[in-house]
Amino acid sequence: MSLLAGLSLILGLSVLTIIVIQLFDYTKEFPMALVGVMMIGDLILAGLWYYVGVEFITEVSKFKLGISLSFALMSFGRALTFFIQGKKKGWI
Repeated sequence: MSLLAGLSLILGLSVLTIIVIQLFDYTKEFPMALVGVMMIGDLILAGLWYYVGVEFITEVSKFKLGISLSFALMSFGRALTFFIQGKKKGWI
């Protein structure tokens, strides 16, 4: 159960990715600013998720494993998403 609680962070990271994709049209001059927004957002989400979740989770090591797996899966998902977005817009 602790692993699933850590993996559920993927929902928050998915919402952050959707927000970054929507903001991309407004920040054409500074595309690297969105990378910073994504990094800071990931940091805040993971920190909040960990510090709130530790209060309720009994197996902290599996909870940490779930959080790291959600980051790995979202990194793969984001790479595919941004590749598809670039392909659609003709950048690649």
